[in-house]
Amino acid sequence: MGSDTLSERHLLVAERITAGLTSLQAATALGMAPRSVAAAVDDLQRALGVFTLRSLSFQLVAQGLVPRMPCPDPTPPRLSQLTQTVWAALHWDILDVDLTPVLATAIRVSRDHIQSVIDQLCQTHTTSLHGLIQVGLAHDVLSVEQSVTPPQSTAVRPSPAGTGAWDPAPAQRRVLALMASGRDGAACARAEATTTSTIAWRTDRCKDLAGVTTGRSLIHEALRGEVLLRPDLSDDRAPAGAERAVWRHLPLDVPDSRLPAAIATLTGLSVNAVNGHLHLLRTRHRTLESAVYAGWKLGVIRADTPVFPPDQQPSPPLPAPAPRPVLQTAAGPPMKLSKRQHTVLTLLTVGGMTLTEAAAHLKVRPASVRANERSCLRRAEAGTLRALTHRSLSLGLLDPLDAGDRDPGAVAGEVEAVWRCLPVDAPDDKLIARISRMTKLGEARVQECLDLLRASGLTDPQLIAAGWHRKLLAADPPAAAAGPVIPRQTLPARAHHPAGPRLDPLSLLPGAPPALDGDAPPWSSAAVSGQELDFVRVAPPVCRSFLARIPVDRWGPVIGLPEARAALLVTQAGPWPVRRSETARLNGPGTSVRLPGPNARTGPGDYWAVGPQAPLWDRRDLAWLLENSRQPMPALTDEAVR
Repeated sequence: MGSDTLSERHLLVAERITAGLTSLQAATALGMAPRSVAAAVDDLQRALGVFTLRSLSFQLVAQGLVPRMPCPDPTPPRLSQLTQTVWAALHWDILDVDLTPVLATAIRVSRDHIQSVIDQLCQTHTTSLHGLIQVGLAHDVLSVEQSVTPPQSTAVRPSPAGTGAWDPAPAQRRVLALMASGRDGAACARAEATTTSTIAWRTDRCKDLAGVTTGRSLIHEALRGEVLLRPDLSDDRAPAGAERAVWRHLPLDVPDSRLPAAIATLTGLSVNAVNGHLHLLRTRHRTLESAVYAGWKLGVIRADTPVFPPDQQPSPPLPAPAPRPVLQTAAGPPMKLSKRQHTVLTLLTVGGMTLTEAAAHLKVRPASVRANERSCLRRAEAGTLRALTHRSLSLGLLDPLDAGDRDPGAVAGEVEAVWRCLPVDAPDDKLIARISRMTKLGEARVQECLDLLRASGLTDPQLIAAGWHRKLLAADPPAAAAGPVIPRQTLPARAHHPAGPRLDPLSLLPGAPPALDGDAPPWSSAAVSGQELDFVRVAPPVCRSFLARIPVDRWGPVIGLPEARAALLVTQAGPWPVRRSETARLNGPGTSVRLPGPNARTGPGDYWAVGPQAPLWDRRDLAWLLENSRQPMPALTDEAVR
């Protein structure tokens, strides 16, 4: 991972974090929403395989993503051996609440003494715990060659971000570790410096990913899926008899109120006896979630321990086959969905269920179904369930729907044209107007055609699946603007990148992108709108269609933004006011945009679709984007200024 793969937002957040600011302080300093900064921190931790701010700060500097702070004093400070040892251990990727106990055990010093050393360091250098990382590197107390993996300890630790059978965010992994160590919701909130409702949301999100409903089953699934690192087997003697039998059945995914009866049925013990053993487990381990972790440590609970009682299997995920492997097709980047997300996707699309019906089918809350739906929409970079259905069919994640008796049957040409436009990614309240512009039909006629299609009893996502089955729809969704659709190009992968990116991941160009050889552009790595350059932001379909109609010798630089699913057309700075239309908008004056390097190709950040050495766009060529977006796209440059 290099700095050229990070967006401007990620780089700005990374600099504030290594400077010692918290996420909330960074949001205030940058004038950004706290949720946006928290998401950027999660992205950075996931990319660097860590889950704490201390280790993130260390990795950002060690990998050269953030400049190393120069030493403020050439004379190294005089530190005691204890202070040096504590400071050198701050980069360990271990929960902040566990850091002091682990250090106390490792160097055999009281916890209070270690905490006083940490407090003194923070006070002396007027920074936070993770801010001490940069200072420690500047004073050579820390070395970039060190590993963030802590020494052998008994603390509960998540696996590195990006690993495990299911992939929760780093913040969610920390909550799992806190739960497994016996902390309740309030203690987790204090450790994370957040609210109990946030902790509850993260826990519910993990339950959805794991496909369980209780905290006990969640910790078991996290250990079984290696989302939490499995503890080493302890030499302590494991219990036997009735206590072992009760302990072994703790991961059962039944409500706590029904757990004693369920264990009694499976073990033959009385409910009173089971309640007695559960009380002892709670007393000894503080919570049953912590008792599950301790059961793994003693070998009482293993990977083959069942989660569901023999007479209670989970609800069938869907009336369609199991998910296929993730595909890489010309329709866009792959979608990686968890089992629960795929279940929700299928129920809401080809299943034709509402949120409430899907929640009842899965025996979960509607809010949980809605959260999974939003996650699928975000991963598909779609704004509507219709567009999500089309994208999923393109990637082979869903089976086309054979509508059977509900099939609309033979349809007129106008009805078929409207049917083909259903996957357009437009809000429902703007769908008729958008289809009207695409088909040149009146809005009243479009409504009639939609009524005829919906009279079959199929929902709009089901109509898209049925249209796919009838081969009315193909992998390319219809363009939002008038005019023919430019076919997406399947471009070769770059062998040097392990993720296999393409040269033009948004397929902005009608053909293979030109070579980006040449001199560096006459501007720096970042530009400010209204001063050096201006940027007109457009959607990929608009960019593709526009490039197909403007002569190649009039092309200007285009920066693809894969993460934002947008393109920036670069023009000379001018006194334009901020303008926005349905298809494009001009970035406001003072907006800073990070420019990719002269030879940048692709990656999770910016890339050049048309090289920086191309002449800047003529502002007249872009006028229709901002002023006449409702008119058909001009065929020639000269027509754009009429």
